[in-house]
Amino acid sequence: MKLVIILLTFTLLAFTTTTDWEIFQSEAGRFQIEMPELPAYNSQLLDTKSGELDLHIYMHEGDADIDDNILYMVTYIDYPEDQINSEMMDKEALVKFYNGSAQGAASSMSGRVTEDTEVEVFGYEARNYRIDYLEGEAIMQMQIILVKNRVYALQTIALTQNDKNAAQNRFFNSLELLSE
Repeated sequence: MKLVIILLTFTLLAFTTTTDWEIFQSEAGRFQIEMPELPAYNSQLLDTKSGELDLHIYMHEGDADIDDNILYMVTYIDYPEDQINSEMMDKEALVKFYNGSAQGAASSMSGRVTEDTEVEVFGYEARNYRIDYLEGEAIMQMQIILVKNRVYALQTIALTQNDKNAAQNRFFNSLELLSE
């Protein structure tokens, strides 16, 4: 009887993932979020219509053997306040900005936007997108939030068979904005 209980216990442990996630906080980015592990940081200087802008990237690559997602990423970029600003843009301009951002992400990975949903995050109009890429092998879920002149983009990538998983929801729902 003891052997059966021990075997049952090991079997349950083998199929239970109780991964403790890390709370990552960026003081410069004024946000915190939960990720399976602390992310690596990188930045890129982008040449845009608004001039050269610094894109801040926090990324964790998941292990496909134990995680439903192969990538978790948070980025932010600050635009000049007088050019891109949620407090100055009407709904049409905001939707155009979000759609342009999503289309840019999709084309950079030879993918296509398959879903576009309006959501509200922290009182700001935001957008959720699904981007199909790798010829249907993977899905990127992306949420874009314009908070005044700062754009936050949250992204996960999952193989198509693992799309719409609990870890994606946990990641997206854990975002908190920090006060200045």
